[in-house]
Amino acid sequence: MDKNVTNNFLTSLFDNETMDNQTSLTPMHTGMTPQEFRKYSRLLFHVHLYFTPIIIAVGLLGNITSFFVFVTTSLRHLSSSVYLAALALADSGFLFQVNFM
Repeated sequence: MDKNVTNNFLTSLFDNETMDNQTSLTPMHTGMTPQEFRKYSRLLFHVHLYFTPIIIAVGLLGNITSFFVFVTTSLRHLSSSVYLAALALADSGFLFQVNFM
């Protein structure tokens, strides 16, 4: 496979075009028919549209809960709790930035 063709293909899949423009892509070297490619492209679009916010919301809720458990209970005296609280903050930051991708 030509590297430029692959990079152009991946770039066109993940840019911020509308779904209508994305469905006009060709399957290139995927071995799928254009209809199959369009079907899976729409499926991935809907997964990203609906499931990503659910995963972000549940993850943020869990991280916030973990953070407050580690810093407000008797666990705050353990050194590992400091690391786990920092991990919860870092994970929350990652989930927050995923929302803007």
